[in-house]
Amino acid sequence: MKKMVRVLGIAVLTAIIGFSAAGCQRREGVILPGMGQVEPRTGVHNPHSLINVGQLLHLMGRDDVILVDVSETPTQVIPGAVWLDHTLLIHDVDGGRQMTQTLEVHEYVLGRHGISNDHTIVLYCNQFNLWATRILLHLRAIGHDKVKLLDGGTSAWIAAGGSVHSGPQPSRAPAQFRAVNRVGFFRADLADVLDAKHNPNWAILDVRTQAEWDAGRIPSAIQFTFPTDVRNPDGTFRSAGDFEELFRDISPDQRIIVYCLGGTRSANMWFVFTDILGWPQRTLLSYGWWHYEASGSPIER
Repeated sequence: MKKMVRVLGIAVLTAIIGFSAAGCQRREGVILPGMGQVEPRTGVHNPHSLINVGQLLHLMGRDDVILVDVSETPTQVIPGAVWLDHTLLIHDVDGGRQMTQTLEVHEYVLGRHGISNDHTIVLYCNQFNLWATRILLHLRAIGHDKVKLLDGGTSAWIAAGGSVHSGPQPSRAPAQFRAVNRVGFFRADLADVLDAKHNPNWAILDVRTQAEWDAGRIPSAIQFTFPTDVRNPDGTFRSAGDFEELFRDISPDQRIIVYCLGGTRSANMWFVFTDILGWPQRTLLSYGWWHYEASGSPIER
């Protein structure tokens, strides 16, 4: 096999990858009982990045579109989707600090699953699209903007009457994916946080649980809760109007830092600001609360 990257652990990745699926099967003319509207969602800053089941059915079957399931296990895979173990793209340090893997690892994993730079990638998962939204952020950070989310994820597909399956998937021919580093694309570092704590031009948002908040937080942070402040009960994103009301004490002109423990929940809130509201000045705290706490910086309780 052609040696694509030189990175420690590549043989382990090859062994883990195990599951992938055939390309999106053609679904032209298919109507699911509860698929709902086909038109883009209104009131969204970037309607092309958040699609419904009806829109997905119109995309499936195109050679330049690939549907990717990044759920923790391949137990409810939409027919024609590729299952990708999202943990291959995340590097856990010290049992908790979730770091984005290297460009080389992204190239290898995506290419091994038959994903190329020419593909429009539609992401979904169960668990409120928690991981799908984070992987969307990964893809944009490495230069791939042709990426969409299925709003509501697996639950939306099943609610519309779509079938799912589990187990090993048919293999897909490898492809070539080339990643680029968008330096500073979405990250805020510790120095930014220290500057922001007493600066009215900044807002720091904490999207951890109530218990995590009570145990310690960044001084001057504002509390929001994932998923209740972000998702509807059916797993779809709340409306732009809901978010404008939720963030009524924050100005779009402020620079916003969002943090959680390791970056996954905050990535979901990042998507709200960028794609639903279109607020320009938003970043994530690199490595999240783990990094801030370990730095010895001031903690409020």
